[in-house]
Amino acid sequence: MRGFIFPYQVSLLGIERVNQDIFRLQLEKPDGYTFRPGQAIDVSIAEPGHELDVAPFTLFNRPADPYLELIVKIRPNPGSLTGSLSRLWPGATLQITAPWEVYRYIGPGVFLAAGTGITAFLPLLRELAAQGKQLYPDHHLVYAISEPSDMLYEEELASLLSHGFTCVVSRSPVPTGKGWYTGHISENLLRQVVHKDASNYYVCGPRSFEKSIHGLLLGMGVDAAHVQTGYPIYKEAL
Repeated sequence: MRGFIFPYQVSLLGIERVNQDIFRLQLEKPDGYTFRPGQAIDVSIAEPGHELDVAPFTLFNRPADPYLELIVKIRPNPGSLTGSLSRLWPGATLQITAPWEVYRYIGPGVFLAAGTGITAFLPLLRELAAQGKQLYPDHHLVYAISEPSDMLYEEELASLLSHGFTCVVSRSPVPTGKGWYTGHISENLLRQVVHKDASNYYVCGPRSFEKSIHGLLLGMGVDAAHVQTGYPIYKEAL
């Protein structure tokens, strides 16, 4: 948690269910508000009883959009902030911070995401495409999910990355004809699907996923300075 300084109050413009436990929230964008893809904000609900409920979310839209977007996964614990956010109606007031950096794009490489971790990277990929950059073969996404129904934005990812999009499913049989893998991200899989000259690695997902992938990459000889993770503990350890 980054403190309780909320310089902005914004209205909820809309809310949409993405799948069984994930929602997309569209927020009012304050005048003069700027950010870069890969940045996040802290969010709270501006209502009594939510004073201590604060959580970070990666900004999901492009900087040029006239609004802000968040992807929210509902946590199972009763009374969670994410659950409260999913029950809001348009017009509700939220408190947000200025954006702060989680990921900085420093060049082509490999994006490794688990679950909703993809929401940190899709804005970066969209922005690169909007700048006219050809993403494949210099960029590759390895996306880990538990079941096929957990996949988010499959068509857009496939369109952006073409053959640079690899999906790994851990708990269910993979759909036929898609070229997906079963199991977990491993050294062997990365050596199969990732260009051998890849130099930058961006990792986003649950803490255990980031820790595992961070260790895996270092074990493969990747320079720790070229591995970005969402949890700062790994950055501090470099």
